[in-house]
Amino acid sequence: MDKKYLSYSVEELIQDSEFVAYVLDKKEKEKWDAFQFQANNPDFESKVKSARRIIFLLRDSTYKLSHDEVYTIWKNIDDYSTDCDNLRKKNRFKVFLRYAAIALLFIGIGGYGGYYISSQQPQFKLSKVTNKAHLDEAKLILSSGEEYNLNKDDSAIEVNSSNNSIKINNENIVNLKEEANPDEPHKMNELIIPYGKKTTLMLADGTKVWLNAGSHLAFPSYFKDNTREVYLEGEAYFEVAEDTERPFHVNIDRMKVKVLGTSFNVSAYTSDSQIKTVLLEGKVAISEKSQLGFFKKDVILLPYQMAVLDMQTNLLTVQNEPDILSHIGWTEGFFQFSKESLESVFTKVERYYNVNFIYDPSISKTFLITGKLDLKDSLKEVLTVLSDLAKINYRISGNKIIIEKKIEKMPMRN
Repeated sequence: MDKKYLSYSVEELIQDSEFVAYVLDKKEKEKWDAFQFQANNPDFESKVKSARRIIFLLRDSTYKLSHDEVYTIWKNIDDYSTDCDNLRKKNRFKVFLRYAAIALLFIGIGGYGGYYISSQQPQFKLSKVTNKAHLDEAKLILSSGEEYNLNKDDSAIEVNSSNNSIKINNENIVNLKEEANPDEPHKMNELIIPYGKKTTLMLADGTKVWLNAGSHLAFPSYFKDNTREVYLEGEAYFEVAEDTERPFHVNIDRMKVKVLGTSFNVSAYTSDSQIKTVLLEGKVAISEKSQLGFFKKDVILLPYQMAVLDMQTNLLTVQNEPDILSHIGWTEGFFQFSKESLESVFTKVERYYNVNFIYDPSISKTFLITGKLDLKDSLKEVLTVLSDLAKINYRISGNKIIIEKKIEKMPMRN
């Protein structure tokens, strides 16, 4: 290994194709590790660590680059850096990193990053809600800041863009016209649904949304420009009004679902380990966010398929899902389970009835449940059905449900 590297700066290291290969290619690692050991130079080791961090920052770990792509990326970075020679030295490194990121996005990801950059607009952020289980009523927050409590367990809201009104359970709210300001993100109204409540929403374009307990949706009073955007946390079922000119986007923390006109269910609770998207009709394109914040190549979902994004491994998989009712039954007032873990079943019941399950340590949370729960029944009736399915006993104490293992009776001896 050439000793010239010992005098290299961090910037020079990340422009060197041999060093980049060392970082990205395991075959080169042995050679560089031996070189660092022989050099015994703490200052050089520090620069190597910094350069490695920068390279990994600019390269999404889930995307594998070929050797040719690596060379092309870093050649373009070098070309961009040459263009910056007239800038002051102290700012050059920052400019270099900016162009490095651009080069990586455009070349390393086949131009898809270009779509991200060109389409980036100020992103809407959902209002922070500390604990939806502690809210007494569902709440509508208008883009103007006005707040309205929804007094029903199952409210209905309708947006009418023609007269700039929102109808809540047949009561009109007017003066919703938004002033167009190109310097600000599109204003949004927000629906916050606590545990124990549900809401249906008719958007300005005719799209219908069912919001499950513990969910949060941001939506505009009208859709402008060439797209339709909403923001979701929790679970919702969408029947999207067809509009070939304006795709419909559901923005979630870690991904985006894009449709033209279709029916699908998204479950994206922040407390869950997975984000699930199930398609009933039509076709949707799912884009997962990378570590750098741009959207990766679309994954197409067909009817009766489910996309699952694992929040721990960041792995997106698609599988056939013939049992659609187990995902959308809640919109019709029932839960249907097919070999679902007891813990998962209890989580759904907790949200729907706003209760808290407390387990006896002897209870197996992985016990599989198959059956149907009628959510029109009282909580006590639902728990009675569950106790038969899972062989458990329960006690109700306020909003706490204490779950204990059912003791089987010994047969009587003659």
